[in-house]
Amino acid sequence: MWSATCRARGASYAWAANHWLDCLVGCAAGALMPGVSLLRGATPKKVKRNRKHVAYLLGEEAMAGKRPGRPKGSKNAVDVVVVERSHCPKCGSSRRSEYWGKMVKRCTGLRADGAPYTAIIRRRCRCLDCGQVRIDKEYL
Repeated sequence: MWSATCRARGASYAWAANHWLDCLVGCAAGALMPGVSLLRGATPKKVKRNRKHVAYLLGEEAMAGKRPGRPKGSKNAVDVVVVERSHCPKCGSSRRSEYWGKMVKRCTGLRADGAPYTAIIRRRCRCLDCGQVRIDKEYL
């Protein structure tokens, strides 16, 4: 069927052989890109890439004489969380049940004492003395 179609269009067998060879070369080139070896038993060579330092992007003068990272002798950064002791607004007791219904809101601002915060955590609990439900806030 194929040969009759080619003859009717006036195509020669050389065209068909060339098309087949083009397809074979294209498949071989596509297989070589991810590192597939076409020869039996041959292993692909690992290509060592010359990676450039971040200074290449920032400019050589930006990183001249500076080492990346934290300077020697500097202290670890520690997050400090100040929490007022929660108490019942009804009876003043500090005894409470386990927390439930935790809600985290990411926002920035200043607490009443002037300390900055980045998030507010609200947790529900119940007073063990009078049964009043309250919401405890924690500023991070």
